[in-house]
Amino acid sequence: MPKGSLLNPSLGAPVAIRAHTLKRAADTVLGALVQAVPGRVPAAPAGSISCVSFGGSHAGARYGLSDLIAGGGGARPQLDGIEVVDTDVSNCMNVPAEAIEMSYLAARPLLSAALRWWGRRQDARRHGGRACLAADGRKAVASYRSERHYTSPWGLFGGRAAPRWQTSVQRQGGDVEQVPSKARLLLSAGDVLRVLTGGGGGYGDPFERPPEAVLSDVLDGKVSRQAARESYGVVIDAETIDEAQTRRLRSARRIGAAASLTYDLDEPIQWRRTDDQSAGSGRRDERDPTSQEQA
Repeated sequence: MPKGSLLNPSLGAPVAIRAHTLKRAADTVLGALVQAVPGRVPAAPAGSISCVSFGGSHAGARYGLSDLIAGGGGARPQLDGIEVVDTDVSNCMNVPAEAIEMSYLAARPLLSAALRWWGRRQDARRHGGRACLAADGRKAVASYRSERHYTSPWGLFGGRAAPRWQTSVQRQGGDVEQVPSKARLLLSAGDVLRVLTGGGGGYGDPFERPPEAVLSDVLDGKVSRQAARESYGVVIDAETIDEAQTRRLRSARRIGAAASLTYDLDEPIQWRRTDDQSAGSGRRDERDPTSQEQA
């Protein structure tokens, strides 16, 4: 690797979030293998495992906790994506909410397994998870580190790109602040840190997903009736499939050219930095010989 590159950084470069760097490298390798062995490589996974660390003091004692939040696996050529799972280069799971509540009385974590969008083989929607951390009557300092807030895990062969990670803080007064992929936060009493995890990319034309599988997703609360109609071409009436309307809708809305598209990357989001966020971003370590040469 060339010196000074992402995988071979110069002295002084920021390297603390190594897992996400490796995940991008894994995505790149798997993406290239799609062209070498099509039909044997899944769509991109969520591409991140969020690390939320928080700490403070209570009754004269200090406390600290780090927890990991996983997203979804990419849809596979013959199978759906795996839900709420760490992928590729890391193998971690979150701490059970009950264990946190028993061991860390100074904070009240609210962890939910509720799923937002799901990863499917022939899918337009992908799986995600949801997690909340509420400060309960005391201040806490939180460090949030994640990825895939501005780019999407890619879908394959007509499958769509996955939803990105979304993070926000809802203040006690009702104001909501959007959090970038890395941030240091001060949580006061009543503030809530919310993390909506990303999902894995879809695989194949969603209009070819078996209607019975779409109905099952709707009944399980994974897909709305509107999404079933618009994204899969399946019309659900109460708890049954309207077969006539489904045939009519699917025959009229074949995605055609999209199915031959190898990758669906979606459009990246450009994050606008504030003055505070830009401060120090151009700093180089004085020990870095590269900075001395360019000075």
